[in-house]
Amino acid sequence: MIKRIILTFLIFCPFWTFGQINVTNNSVANDLAQRLVGFGVTVSNATLNCDPIATGDFDVVSSNLGLDSGIVLTSGTAASTPVAVGVNGPTNFASTSHTTPGDADLTLLCNKPTFDACILDFDFVTIGDTVKFNYVFGSQEYPGFTCTNFNDVFGFFISGPGIAGPYTNAAENIALVPGSTTCPVGVSTIYCPNSPGCCNTPNFCFNLTPGCGAFSAANNTCAYFVCNAGGTTVNYEGFTTVLEAVSAVVPCSTYHFKLAIADAQDRVLDSGVFIESGSFTSNVVDLKIETGLTSVGGTPYIIEGCDTARLSIKRKILGTPFADTVNFIIAGNATPGVDYPTLPGQITFTANANDTVQSLDLFAFNDGITEMNEFIKIYVQSGCSGFITDSIVIEIRDSLSYQLFNSDTSICLGDTVFINGQIDSGIDFSWSPITHVNDPTDLLTYIYPTTFGDINYTLVGTYKTCAPVTKNLRIKTDPIPSLLPLPDREVCGGDTLQLFANVSPPFGYIVDWQATSGLSNTSIYNPIFTGTATQDIVVNITSPNAACFATDTFHIDVWPYATGTIRDDTVVCNGDPVPLWATSSTGKYLWTPGGSLLCDTCANTTAFITGDETYEVILIEPHGCNDTLSVRVESHPPFNLVLHNNDTTIYLGDEVKMKATGAPFIFWTPTNYLSYSQSGDPTAKPLEDIMYYVTGVSLYHGCPQIDSVKIDVILQDVFVPNAFSPNGDGLNDIFRVVARKLINVQEFRIFNRWGQEVFSTNNINQGWDGTFKGELQDAGTYYYMMRVSYPTRDGRTDFLKGNIHLLR
Repeated sequence: MIKRIILTFLIFCPFWTFGQINVTNNSVANDLAQRLVGFGVTVSNATLNCDPIATGDFDVVSSNLGLDSGIVLTSGTAASTPVAVGVNGPTNFASTSHTTPGDADLTLLCNKPTFDACILDFDFVTIGDTVKFNYVFGSQEYPGFTCTNFNDVFGFFISGPGIAGPYTNAAENIALVPGSTTCPVGVSTIYCPNSPGCCNTPNFCFNLTPGCGAFSAANNTCAYFVCNAGGTTVNYEGFTTVLEAVSAVVPCSTYHFKLAIADAQDRVLDSGVFIESGSFTSNVVDLKIETGLTSVGGTPYIIEGCDTARLSIKRKILGTPFADTVNFIIAGNATPGVDYPTLPGQITFTANANDTVQSLDLFAFNDGITEMNEFIKIYVQSGCSGFITDSIVIEIRDSLSYQLFNSDTSICLGDTVFINGQIDSGIDFSWSPITHVNDPTDLLTYIYPTTFGDINYTLVGTYKTCAPVTKNLRIKTDPIPSLLPLPDREVCGGDTLQLFANVSPPFGYIVDWQATSGLSNTSIYNPIFTGTATQDIVVNITSPNAACFATDTFHIDVWPYATGTIRDDTVVCNGDPVPLWATSSTGKYLWTPGGSLLCDTCANTTAFITGDETYEVILIEPHGCNDTLSVRVESHPPFNLVLHNNDTTIYLGDEVKMKATGAPFIFWTPTNYLSYSQSGDPTAKPLEDIMYYVTGVSLYHGCPQIDSVKIDVILQDVFVPNAFSPNGDGLNDIFRVVARKLINVQEFRIFNRWGQEVFSTNNINQGWDGTFKGELQDAGTYYYMMRVSYPTRDGRTDFLKGNIHLLR
């Protein structure tokens, strides 16, 4: 009555979503059976006794079911639809009542009446002595009817040779709880109390199911239960983990399987069993090679003359042991009896339960011939009709071999070289030297040098008595340069700065300076920088082998020198103040020495000195790019210039002796008519009125004192007598022009009373002796005319005329 009330309540909860398991109805018995078949099994004579909607194929997209595909048998509906609730979709009420009857074996299994049975039967033959498959059981009976009389039932019933069970045709049920040979899987045998939403009881009820008395609260089945409350892909709120059904069989014998499920006690609430496709398989004879050497690809191999392999053939016995004959087919390009000893064609396992492993030894002869790799291929024939169930390839190699992928390398100190290669299992390795090798006995190791330098490593691969194989690896370790940062610097334009890259530890590094301009050499430790332009300079330090690197960037400001002018050297007389001045592009000054200056830091200042001094002015630039200018100031001692001449008047042509004393140096101006103008006593012979200035100076023409003297120059008179008596008495016999000095007669002519010219000359020293053409002239009055010139600046001339009396 309680179960029916629940049914009435839940039937109004519609189901629309199918989840991530796709189920397709399938009621073809052979299709269902064949989908289960895997290796070593063949099936036949499949029959299906089931409602058509109760079976189907399933494929999993994503789910917690644990299986990816297979078939499903239910006591209700297999495929969910908008109007029917099947095994797939979110958890919901699933209860379909069919008109199909129950099953006698299932009724016997659960000791309750059964209904809505779904049964798949088929015959099968195996090539091995074991058969198995994977499955999951789920039920709508979870959680409410665990540990009640409403416990749906299913079973996997196997019958055939060696099977002696209580079910039809002496079948046994192999759907058993793991760890038990008698406890069937069901809602009350695989569950976990106190699972929220999945179990309505805190108790264990294993004793209610025949054959399950070994299980208890301490030895429970929680590990095999999946609580699916609120699940989205499987409709049942509880199901098992993936379980394995397994049974011993006689190889090549025909067996029968019955897969059956039904409702127990009533037709309400469905259950289902999912069976994995391809999992219905049989065991075969296994081969195992024990060569000690296995290639990277997994192929076992032996070396000519130095290695023995053992081929192990194993079988697994489940149940009664039978005699097995295993036949071999030997193939491959290696020649039996030439490359290796001839192998037997078969081995036989006895019916002895302990006869599970037999072995064959393999050995390759050393033929001394270098050849392509040879191989032996062994095929195993087992089961029915000589079916090939396994094979193995054994390679024969001329010599031991392995690959070291690393080549000679360079690293930075502190780095690690990871050694890689292609190695076959079984080879022993040793490194020499073992210094800094993490595992000296493994090729796949790493090397971590702790000092810089070169180390040549040798790797030796050995195996038993095989010739060792040696490979070499050279590792160059460079130090990581430590570069002391260079400070930012300042330099004056055109000045030089010694740079230095301070690198440790000492090593043959590659130095690379990067600058826009100004470096004398970019590849040495200590280049000279000439101030040309403000810039950032980068210095890169690189080790030569591994390119271990350090870098530094610093800034150099290039400032122009201060520029300016200063007054010329000067002379001061007798300690007079001397004005000094300078100009500067920066406007900052410092005069030295400062004791005799009015202002030490001014552009214009005044010096007070009594001797000679050189003053320097520093044109101050804020970054130290100063310039220094200098001026020489001489302070001369006093002196007294004395002019000994007074103003005077002289005739043209006369000279005056000049004299001045008392000065270290004397000179006269103007220099006209002077014998030597830089003398204290020159001679003056002026031709005109003149004012002479005498200047006395100290050394280098300093401190001048000036005096002057005036010389007036008058023209000398020209004397012409008014009579002469050329009578030979020596007195006044010649009529001539008489003058003092420097008079030039340009023209002197005498005429008689009739205008006849009786004498002419232009020589002042010549005169008329009273004759004309050798004849004495008569006494009487005669006329003269003369032109005279004076040596003045203006070239002055006079014209004189008159009469003269010739007396006899």
